Amino acid sequence: MAKCFNCGREYEGNFCPDCGTENPKASEMPSVSETSQQNYSAPPPPPQRYTPPPVYNNVVVNNNNVTSVGGWIGWIFLISLLPLIGIIIMLCCTHDESAKNFAKAQLFFMLLGVGIVVLIFVLAAVIGAASSY
Repeated sequence: MAKCFNCGREYEGNFCPDCGTENPKASEMPSVSETSQQNYSAPPPPPQRYTPPPVYNNVVVNNNNVTSVGGWIGWIFLISLLPLIGIIIMLCCTHDESAKNFAKAQLFFMLLGVGIVVLIFVLAAVIGAASSY
């Protein structure tokens, strides 16, 4: 500990913390960096850990799956021969969005036609039963 000859305070270091006067004996003392470097050894580096890159669930849309004219002919032929099975196969197996939309529209019109036929048979049965009395 050094005593400031200006204000009389005891302190450690090269300058008085109160008045800022330099300690003339501090130049004779080893500096803090010299004493700390004598006993200092660098810590070992931290272990390297592998962190895998993040995985994002990005869906890549491939617009190259376009149904050709021959493909459309094949689908229409399949739907004409086996309507319900052809539409189910078309909905499940194709990757072209326009073909899926076509199959949905075909299914809608098929169900609409079946509904109209059922309605006509019901009306015919009702009218036929009413006219027999």
